[in-house]
Amino acid sequence: MNIPYISHEDHPDSFKDLLGDEQETVLRWIRANIKHRRTVSDWTSYGLKHELERDTGLYITNGAFKGGMLRCGFGPVDLDALNWTFRISTPR
Repeated sequence: MNIPYISHEDHPDSFKDLLGDEQETVLRWIRANIKHRRTVSDWTSYGLKHELERDTGLYITNGAFKGGMLRCGFGPVDLDALNWTFRISTPR
């Protein structure tokens, strides 16, 4: 996937900066709370990362959350957007 250059903290590669247990926390939360659907959700990567933080106490960047979503098989609607949207069910 060719993702346009943006700041490191907003790029999905920043997922690699998380410690192993932090990566697992992110992936576990995504798998437990987010499901695929056909229509685009109003939730953005930025809003979802705050939901993850509220539930787990783990602060991560927008980019790290995007990387976690990619690892769980959720592609963005628009790669050029700063805050990605997805075809997902809402976490709440």
